[in-house]
Amino acid sequence: MEHSDNGLFIKRERFEVLAILREICKQRTPLRVENQQHRFQSLLLSVGPDNIVFSGEEAENAIRRRLHHRH
Repeated sequence: MEHSDNGLFIKRERFEVLAILREICKQRTPLRVENQQHRFQSLLLSVGPDNIVFSGEEAENAIRRRLHHRH
């Protein structure tokens, strides 16, 4: 996919990535996040054009409690 306007290309790719991340968030699919300093598994709590919120230990514990009470 090549465009003459780099800005349009970047903007379009960004929206495609956000759409994929929103679907992952909606399905509550765990993610493994890794970079040079950190490596962790988490869930996406929300995905927006300006921020992506990952679950922390407190949020994960709350999710586990909710799932436990459903069964």
